[in-house]
Amino acid sequence: MSASPRVMGLKERPDEEDVGRLYREHSDWLRGRVSRQFGPDDAEDIVQEAYIRTGDRAKSLDHPRGFLLTVAFNLGRDLSRRRRTAARASASDSVLSVTAPALPGGQVEAVMLKQIILALPEAERQVLLMSRFEGMPHAAIARALGISVKTVEWRMSRALAHCAAHLRDDEG
Repeated sequence: MSASPRVMGLKERPDEEDVGRLYREHSDWLRGRVSRQFGPDDAEDIVQEAYIRTGDRAKSLDHPRGFLLTVAFNLGRDLSRRRRTAARASASDSVLSVTAPALPGGQVEAVMLKQIILALPEAERQVLLMSRFEGMPHAAIARALGISVKTVEWRMSRALAHCAAHLRDDEG
């Protein structure tokens, strides 16, 4: 005996009327909250995705604003995380694209510097690349990575100490 989707608590597809009603009632409020947290450029996309994810739950929500806000903030954090990952990948690629003429001393030193930087722990390498290769100030790095300026400073000092130690080892 097979149970129908309704008996199991599932529908064939979300009731578009319920989602539409929920959207009309709460979208302006949600867009404002998301915009303050993640910026106006991403707010509309995050809000629309939150309503899409709400789907079948739209009709039975006891606290729709709380649910929608949680979904939207999770989507916004996921978006921020993906962007940070892409920035880290881009920063790592920038080290690999450093050419010998851009550095004094020639190709051997360029390769040595790349190896030293790539040997850094990921968090420290990321801060070093953003500061020294992209020219970002510590406050901007902190915002981009979602960490404090003190953490940026700490990671930067560890990265520079690592580089200095390896450079001293290679000289001797």
